[in-house]
Amino acid sequence: MEPPSGPPRGGLVPWKDLLLADKQETILGPAHSGRETVYPNGSLLFQNITLKDTGYYTLQFIKRNYEVAQLTRQLRIFKPLAQPTLHASNTTVTEDKDSVVLTCSSNYIGVSIHWFFNGQSLKLTERMTLSQDNSTLTIRPVKKEDAGNYQCEVSNLAISRKSDPVSLDVSYGRNNTGLPVGSVIVIAIGVLVGLAL
Repeated sequence: MEPPSGPPRGGLVPWKDLLLADKQETILGPAHSGRETVYPNGSLLFQNITLKDTGYYTLQFIKRNYEVAQLTRQLRIFKPLAQPTLHASNTTVTEDKDSVVLTCSSNYIGVSIHWFFNGQSLKLTERMTLSQDNSTLTIRPVKKEDAGNYQCEVSNLAISRKSDPVSLDVSYGRNNTGLPVGSVIVIAIGVLVGLAL
């Protein structure tokens, strides 16, 4: 008996098996390649799975009274993801003066991109912006608290991969004297006190 048609296959290869539950007998369908094993409980095991195995799979149970039960499920196969690369426009920047752009690159289309800072999920501040596809993180301007290790992670429904970390070093800003901002006030007070004495 030919089973009723399942969901739209969109060009995907269907695979059908009949399982005679009471007799523990299996009748393999036309798309059976020899790499699949059907167990008496209806489980299906694939050996050496490939992208071509993506598709809708239908299992039919024929009971002793010849009543037919059918179950169809979709199987999706994903390619292994390569490690993404992370590039920084500059890794040594000056606080309150410079900006930095971090770009996450992947060879795969349609992946999700997530950002990490010092091993934790990045919490965006008002100085941080992400591109529409999350592949570019811009920090403008940088602050001392932005110093640390950045990573990006690409993922699909099944797999995720993280980039190697990129370390961002943030130095304090300098004034015209070449000293850190804030030290001028301390020096000026010292000079005034000295003159008063």
